[in-house]
Amino acid sequence: MGHRQFCLAVDLVSSRPAAFETEPVCSEPLLVNPAFAGTELGTFASLSHREQWVGFHGAPSTSNVTVTTSLPNRFGLGIAVERDDQGGAYTRTGLELSGTYTIDLNNQDAVAFGIGLMGRNTRFDGSDLQLWDMDDPGHHRGCREQLCL
Repeated sequence: MGHRQFCLAVDLVSSRPAAFETEPVCSEPLLVNPAFAGTELGTFASLSHREQWVGFHGAPSTSNVTVTTSLPNRFGLGIAVERDDQGGAYTRTGLELSGTYTIDLNNQDAVAFGIGLMGRNTRFDGSDLQLWDMDDPGHHRGCREQLCL
């Protein structure tokens, strides 16, 4: 039984893509949960930038800006802008607008309900890639863009 559990754990760890290396959501709660906007009184802004493999051409970099504010009557608003250059040919730019409503449960606790609208532009530019097989059908020549809402 213990052997099966160990194999399962190794399989889960080894098959999971290394998303945290390039995902900007690790440090910005608004990008994970739109109900975060306006949960604290006042207006808060955050700017973060991270570069990996410094000194290497085409290395991944991630930047994001978030602003959240509380409004009267327990409402809140948030906006987040992200730019994720995952190194090489793949980049992503996104904008998220969030709105929240908070209900007090007692003197110390509250619950916030949030809704968010997100748009992302994903771009793949393969024109700079150096390939071993230029006739590979999986290679998309030129640039491809996709806008998702």
